[in-house]
Amino acid sequence: TGHLRDNRINFAQPEMAQQIKNLSAAAWTLGSVFALASAGAYSGTWHELFGDYGVIYSENSAIKFSPTFHALSALGAHHAHEITIATSLDNSWVAFENREAKKIVIASLRPWAVEITANVLAGYKTIQSLHASECEKASQIMDWWSYAETTPVLGGLPLTLAPFEIAIIRG
Repeated sequence: TGHLRDNRINFAQPEMAQQIKNLSAAAWTLGSVFALASAGAYSGTWHELFGDYGVIYSENSAIKFSPTFHALSALGAHHAHEITIATSLDNSWVAFENREAKKIVIASLRPWAVEITANVLAGYKTIQSLHASECEKASQIMDWWSYAETTPVLGGLPLTLAPFEIAIIRG
C-alpha cells in the first residue's frame, strides 16, 4: 500500500479489532473480497472465526454474530461454481452475482446513501437487507437472512442503499 508498517491499521490491536462488530467492517470485508477476486485470487483469510475479536463472539454469556458474519454468510450461501463480480464506476458499492440462482449480494462501501441503477436490478424481484439499525437484533440470530424482512424490488426504479448496507437481491 505504500504505507510504513507502523502506520497501517492493525486488527491485532484491541480497539481496532472491535471494529469487526460494526456494519462498516462487514461492508469493507466484502469490498476486500471483491478486490482480491478481481485480482484473480482463488481464496483468502480475513478474520478470526471465534473469540473476542472474531465474527462470532461472546457477550454477557450469550453467543453473538457480527455483521461481518452475516455478510460472509450471504456471500457463502451462493453455492455456485461461478460468481460474477461488479462495482460502480466510483467504487461506492460491490456486488457478487450468482446468475444460476438469480441472486446478488451487494454491499455499500460508503458512509452515505448510494444508488444502484435500475438496469443492475433488471429481472430481480425481492430484497433483504442488513442496516445499521438492525445489527443488534441480527447479532442474536445465526441465520439473519432467514429472518430478515423480504420486500419487493420496484421495477424500473433505482435502489438506494443506506450507509454500509448489505443486501441480498433475488430474482
